Amino acid sequence: MELLKPLFCLAIVGVIVGFIFSQPVAASEEESLVFCSLNADNLGATKKSTRKKSKRSRNSEKKKLEHLARRISQAKCDIVAVQEVYGPSAVEAARNLRKLELIVEEHSAEEFGGKKFKSFTGETLDRRIRNGFLVAEQDGLEVIEKFNFAKRPLPRDLLFSRLGYFSRGPFGLLFEVALPSGETQQILALSIHLKSKSGAFKDPTQTKFERLRVQMAQGVREIVSKELSQRFPEALVVIAGDLNSERSDAASKVLEGSRSLSEFSKGQCRIDTELEASCSKQSEMPPKLTRLFAAELEAWPEQIGKGSYKYKGRHYLIDEIIVSPRAAPLFRESDGSYDLGFEGKFYRGSDHKLLWARMALKKTF
Repeated sequence: MELLKPLFCLAIVGVIVGFIFSQPVAASEEESLVFCSLNADNLGATKKSTRKKSKRSRNSEKKKLEHLARRISQAKCDIVAVQEVYGPSAVEAARNLRKLELIVEEHSAEEFGGKKFKSFTGETLDRRIRNGFLVAEQDGLEVIEKFNFAKRPLPRDLLFSRLGYFSRGPFGLLFEVALPSGETQQILALSIHLKSKSGAFKDPTQTKFERLRVQMAQGVREIVSKELSQRFPEALVVIAGDLNSERSDAASKVLEGSRSLSEFSKGQCRIDTELEASCSKQSEMPPKLTRLFAAELEAWPEQIGKGSYKYKGRHYLIDEIIVSPRAAPLFRESDGSYDLGFEGKFYRGSDHKLLWARMALKKTF
């Protein structure tokens, strides 16, 4: 009888183990990539260096970094497109983003067993802020090339006589990602920040700079379609950032490709008082890019929250993660919804929430 007890225990253990391994297994972080977008609200700016009224001390800077790092670690971000990295010089901007990188690593070590990051900052024509990336240093995720578009002229708008430029140039990275199948996949990621509504009284078009954002949105789409996608035809595209345009606004429609700058230049469309496109040709073109959060809010409004930005008690979706058609299915869950969400509280580190979206690592055809 004594000999039977160990055998009985082993049998029970075998049944339990067999049951565990027979259950469906959720996709692990190793089988996916989490893309994030974070407006860092003048990251690294002091009270003297920023025109904002918020008080910036060493103590408040530390709290800010802690709040932002907590968002990134809780969302389990692998690639973070960062906007509003303060730095009149490239050296200062790199130093400010490096501070966040180090705090994120501390949080990752405490909560998830450790994850190293590397920071990248782009060029800018803005005298204060620029775009950047935080990228997890992990096997199977390699940065191949960097792209700066700060000096890229905007597409010509017949309304303006002078040539325009991005105030904060789009900044891009080309990744090579190892798939579980043993194949590799190239991914093009862009961090973007379109013109804000600040100083709207200076806008000669009286559209709170929406007409300029339309021009910038067309410029971003042409960077992707006419240059990057031509050079890297097999690459998936992920654009993340602060559009400063709501999901139904004209610039958002132009960025996805359902409207174009030429329609506004030729007078076929105008921007109405709600900043939306009012067009003589009512039907929109099929979108060339997918705005994940706009699509999710339309289909599943109760699932992810109201928006990424809050002003005077109202929520707005002015930040977005936008992907190419081949990439979009990789962000879907089994029920058809997109695997995404917001992280953080307003005014805890930033006046914007962090956006995250998880992409399955599978080969697309």
